[in-house]
Amino acid sequence: PGLLSFEAEDAAIYFGRKDDITAGMGLLKRLSDFGGTRLVLTLGASGSGKSSLVKAGLLPRFRKDKASWLVLDPFRPRRNNPMVEFNHVVQAYFKQFEAVGEWEEAQKKLLDKTATPEEQVEIVLESFDALSLVSGHRDATVLITIDQMEELLGDGSDTKAKPFLQFLQALLTHEDAPVMVLGTLRSDFLGTFQT
Repeated sequence: PGLLSFEAEDAAIYFGRKDDITAGMGLLKRLSDFGGTRLVLTLGASGSGKSSLVKAGLLPRFRKDKASWLVLDPFRPRRNNPMVEFNHVVQAYFKQFEAVGEWEEAQKKLLDKTATPEEQVEIVLESFDALSLVSGHRDATVLITIDQMEELLGDGSDTKAKPFLQFLQALLTHEDAPVMVLGTLRSDFLGTFQT
């Protein structure tokens, strides 16, 4: 599709990355099953197909394994308010099961600017527990996909990205969180990300 990325609906015509898809799926499954880091990055130059690999290659395959994975739609942080973008994808997932009421009270607390990252994590984990109940898959891992993570790594003065990164850190280091994060990142931002 030119400079646009392949999307989930393009999975049937997305080809040429079988080895990368197999390796990515194997890595995420291994980390989910046996522990280890909960953040996996697809790293590459701008325009190299990171988003396509994730959206049309990996996510459709994980969505087929419903007993093991609850796959949220990918979202871009967009610097304006990453937490709002995250909220939208969680809300959309609840809508699939006609259980959006389960999320309404939680999202108010999540978006409350006075909530600490740890409080936000507890809210999200309770909601993910409810998600596993309504989906009928109690042991599934929630897969959160953040496309173009470099948008979170501005010049350091971004006041909206920092709280989201703190929330993400608290979520990924929480001992009992059944969560994996899959992100795409331009390789020229790797140094900034590591810092």
